Amino acid sequence: MAELDKFDHRLLELLQENSRLTGSELADRVGLSSAACLRRVQR
Repeated sequence: MAELDKFDHRLLELLQENSRLTGSELADRVGLSSAACLRRVQR
């Protein structure tokens, strides 16, 4: 299992608050590209 970093923790926090956020919205709030953000969510 992969180690979780600050971006992963922030993504989980945002998804717990609102699971309907799009990949683009998550990426903007976390500071990652959309592709990187979606890869992290999928794993």
